[in-house]
Amino acid sequence: MQPSDETIPTPAVGEHVPRQVERIYRALVHLNFAEADPSTRQIVRYEAATGFLVQLGGRDFVFTAKHNVEGETPASTGVQIPRELTIPVRVGQGVSRFILAEGDVDVAVIELDPRERVLWQSALPFGVEDFGGLMQPRDGAVLCLCGFPVAERQARRGVPGMDMMFQFRAIMQLVDEIPGRRSTHEPPEGRGIHVRYGGTGYDYSLKAWREVSPPLGFSGGPLLALRDDSAHVLALARSIENGAEWCEPAVECARLLLRHVSPEVAADAAAIVRASER
Repeated sequence: MQPSDETIPTPAVGEHVPRQVERIYRALVHLNFAEADPSTRQIVRYEAATGFLVQLGGRDFVFTAKHNVEGETPASTGVQIPRELTIPVRVGQGVSRFILAEGDVDVAVIELDPRERVLWQSALPFGVEDFGGLMQPRDGAVLCLCGFPVAERQARRGVPGMDMMFQFRAIMQLVDEIPGRRSTHEPPEGRGIHVRYGGTGYDYSLKAWREVSPPLGFSGGPLLALRDDSAHVLALARSIENGAEWCEPAVECARLLLRHVSPEVAADAAAIVRASER
């Protein structure tokens, strides 16, 4: 079933969401994982996921879910900033390495190659000041999850010898927190935040609100708390269980960079960790 382009009136969300939508969009990242037949250049395997761009210590990273990149390599991975057009799948450009969390913490960091920054120069990464801890009060904030739902993606193969072409849509979907909920895979003391999806989302291609498709494909996308003057990253979408999304704390990505070779990166990561503990 193809998504409907029928728009609906703007939800009663105050001024928080309209003021932040464009800023959030410019930090979203569409991740491509593909392999091609070397003799024909035709794509023989293609998968996609969501992440978001973060700049720490002057270097660029993509925060995403660990299960998105497990089994992949920098050579099979493509990082693309969303644009309103159909573009070819390209992988193996701009990705330096993966840093994966240990155990059952489902987060990962993709370190980008600064020599290829031109690939994402039009983006607006999140920085240290854009992160908020889950222990901080969320009264008065609007919560949303952002990503590239599978149902909103259309792909087609090019002519022989050409790359696959695809069209994707970024969606910002309003969500409600479910206090006290625990996943069967979650520690008894809890980790992260659980949210329930509403049926309303902002379609960045249409620049309008509409009823949206089920959010499969949001894994790795940011959960944000929106206020009039800020959009704070709280967590990353991990998995849907019984109609609710379990989101891992974004601070777990920052922990992966505490021992980065760059002192500036490590210092910014430590600042995010400290802020999350207040």
